[in-house]
Amino acid sequence: MKKLLKLSLLTLLIMLCSSCVLHKDKINLEKINWKLESYSGEGKLLTNDIDIRFNSESFELEDKSNSIVEKGTYETEEAGEDGLMVTLNFENLKDPVIAGCGIKYEENKEPKYNLVFEHRNRIYSFIGE
Repeated sequence: MKKLLKLSLLTLLIMLCSSCVLHKDKINLEKINWKLESYSGEGKLLTNDIDIRFNSESFELEDKSNSIVEKGTYETEEAGEDGLMVTLNFENLKDPVIAGCGIKYEENKEPKYNLVFEHRNRIYSFIGE
């Protein structure tokens, strides 16, 4: 039941990200400077200093507040017109983490890339610059 709920949540995130994408350029994760927009767990916003970085084959998720670095590989698959489903394969986890990536549009603001996923009962949302 818990896995079904997580899968449903991630599917919804992917659909939301891909439905708001109107940009026609292909998203290249490694060329984007990702900044943490929000980080939450157990219904509360958390304030950790967290970065995610991608290169051509791998990624690194760093929690600077707790001196934790997690690494792994990733794969991308098109989702919707111009969104991406990103499969994050953490070195220390058996099951992959699925992320949705697209472009976030907000009133009176420039569109920005957005990467959202759940990992270790926390929801991460990164904005690309």
